[in-house]
Amino acid sequence: MVSLLRCAFLRHRFFRRHFVVQLRRRQLALNVDGRRRRVRRSGSDRIVGRNVDDRRRSGRAEFQLGRQRRGWVGWGRWRRVVSGRRFDRFVAELSSVELSDRAHNQYANAIRRRNLRIYLREMDAIGPRILLVGEAPSHRGGRLTGIPFVSETILLRGVDLPHRRILGADRGYRKATPGARLSTEASATMVWATIACIDPLPLLWNAFPFHPFASGNPSSNRVPSACELRVGARFVEWLIRLFPIERVVAVGNQAGMSLAQLGIDH
Repeated sequence: MVSLLRCAFLRHRFFRRHFVVQLRRRQLALNVDGRRRRVRRSGSDRIVGRNVDDRRRSGRAEFQLGRQRRGWVGWGRWRRVVSGRRFDRFVAELSSVELSDRAHNQYANAIRRRNLRIYLREMDAIGPRILLVGEAPSHRGGRLTGIPFVSETILLRGVDLPHRRILGADRGYRKATPGARLSTEASATMVWATIACIDPLPLLWNAFPFHPFASGNPSSNRVPSACELRVGARFVEWLIRLFPIERVVAVGNQAGMSLAQLGIDH
C-alpha cells in the first residue's frame, strides 16, 4: 500500500513539473548564454541576472538607457500622454470616413482634427457625466471649428466656467479658415450659456458628426438622412465608451431617433 501511494505521488509530481515546464516554454522564449538569460515576453526584452545584484545593475542600466532614448517624463506628464492617445484613433477614424457629395468631412483638415483632440482631452480632465447629442454640425459652427456647438467666436475667446476655463486661443485652439472674421452661431451661444453652469460640464456631440448641406450649396444646412445617421451611430457609441457617461440627452428629433435605434436611453 505504501509503495502504491509513493508511486502515485511521484507520478503526480512528475506530471505537475512537466506541465509547468511546458507552460513556461509557451509563455517565455528563453535563451540561456551562461551568466544571463534574455526573457522575451509580449514583445519586450528584459535581462535577468544570475543573482539579485546582477538584476539590480541590469535594471538600472536599462532604466538609464530608456531615459536617454525616449526622454524621461514624470508620472503626471506620462499620464496625460497616455490619456491623450486614447483619442487619436477616434479622430483618425472620423477623418477617414467617405461621404456623399451632399456632406462635408471637416476632419479632413488637420487644424480641425487638432481642435477636436484638444477638446476631448480637456473634457477627459473634466470627466463629463452627461452627453448632449445634437443632429449635425452647422455651416457656421462645427463645420468650421471641428467641435460640436462651437462657433469660431466661442472657439477662440473661450468659455469661463465656475472652476476652470475651456476653449480659447490661449489653450491651443486655432482658426481653420482664412481671414480675420469670426463666425457666430445662435445655437452655439445658447447651448454654452445653458451648460456653463452644469458641473461637471456635459460633453457635446452630434448624431451625424459631419456637415450635411443642400445639393450645390455647401453654405447651407439640411437634416441628416437615415443612412447618414447610421454612419454616425458608431461614433456615438465610441464616445460613451471613452467617457464615464451616465446620461445621454438628445437635442432634436433626428438625434432622438438615432439614440432610439441604438437602444440608448435618453
